[in-house]
Amino acid sequence: MNVSPKVSIVFVNYRSALYLKSALASLFAFEPVADFFEVIVVNNDADESALLQALKQEYSFSLIESGGNLGFGRGNNLGVKEARGDILAFINPDILWTGAHLEKIESIFSKDDAIGVVGMTLLNEDEEPEMWSAGQAPNLFSLAHNNLLGAGSPHSWRYVWRFGQAPTEDPSPSSLDWVSGGGLCIRKDVFSAIGGFDERFFLYFEDVDLCAEVRLRGFSVVRRTDLPLIHLGGKSSRSTRLQKKHFYASQKQYFDKWRPRWERTVLSWLQFFFCRV
Repeated sequence: MNVSPKVSIVFVNYRSALYLKSALASLFAFEPVADFFEVIVVNNDADESALLQALKQEYSFSLIESGGNLGFGRGNNLGVKEARGDILAFINPDILWTGAHLEKIESIFSKDDAIGVVGMTLLNEDEEPEMWSAGQAPNLFSLAHNNLLGAGSPHSWRYVWRFGQAPTEDPSPSSLDWVSGGGLCIRKDVFSAIGGFDERFFLYFEDVDLCAEVRLRGFSVVRRTDLPLIHLGGKSSRSTRLQKKHFYASQKQYFDKWRPRWERTVLSWLQFFFCRV
């Protein structure tokens, strides 16, 4: 085992062990320098413990049993406690690695001290850029604009479902506020200074919140199109109703933390009348 890896990759598993197997197979197939990184898997699903123990016989990784479903942010925070790399990479278990990315990620951070977060570009199974995987900070105006924009469209529900942004082309690094936690790399010292993911976000918005904290400290958030991941998407949830419940709760938490009082008040009113599940 490498004593001092450059990058610590953290996966949080919940109902995703079979997808994690494919993720690890692709990761170890593409990354040529095994000692350059370590892999940490936090298991939030006791029913999959035996599958993960079997997977350890095939691939080298540290397994942490959380004892229950801690959520995305809290699970990642638990994994970071065991991380030894100066760079943390939070990766969804339902991804496929597509190339030798890790040395490039380390080089990006080494060449520019102002960069706090590097987002990897998430592609769908057709290898097209995934909607809602990066963008500008959510606010009430963006929610209103995109709901009106989507009125009458068969896809209009998506404007409420994801962070109040209509699908756009990949934004330039200078205009980016947040990147998806499904492929997010961050300096460990910056992550520690922030205090990790805010554990009040059980699921959704924890990545948006983390990037806001990074920018508050004067670091930039960038996304690189030359660091693609194929994201199979939504493999850990079996209940759309529960997803929506978590989403609206985290949306409110984000607005309570970052937006002015009048926006928080209007959002609460809108959620009460239009977003009840």
